[in-house]
Amino acid sequence: MVRVKPIGFGGVAGVLNGTTMAGLTQTKKTGRSAGLGAMRVGFSFLGDNRYFQGVYQKRVTGYNNTGRIDHLPRKSYYVRMRSYRPTNPRTPLQQANRQKLLDANQAWKDLTPVDKSVYNERGKRQNRIGRMIFISQFMKSH
Repeated sequence: MVRVKPIGFGGVAGVLNGTTMAGLTQTKKTGRSAGLGAMRVGFSFLGDNRYFQGVYQKRVTGYNNTGRIDHLPRKSYYVRMRSYRPTNPRTPLQQANRQKLLDANQAWKDLTPVDKSVYNERGKRQNRIGRMIFISQFMKSH
């Protein structure tokens, strides 16, 4: 968890009028089971390249691919994961699916309030949002 704390005297008012500088501090443990590093997933906005920033994975000793090994102690440790930026290939199939989703959202906006209330009532029974039920049906039917 990243919190912004004022450095110096003056608190938030000092930050706003420019007499105090805002600093970032990281609290709690780093990497609670594939948790986040400081600021953003795997990247630092301020150019800080300290080792503990980034994406971490929690691992536990005493296990193998078949299960728990009784004679080995259970110890947890954290491993820094390689950071990557996902690609956006923009394939024709992906673009067609995005357009279908845009059409579904526009169709939801074009519904009358009475029609929307029907989907919202169905959503209450299924513990879902009525808009999501409509979009799901639209995507399957088109």
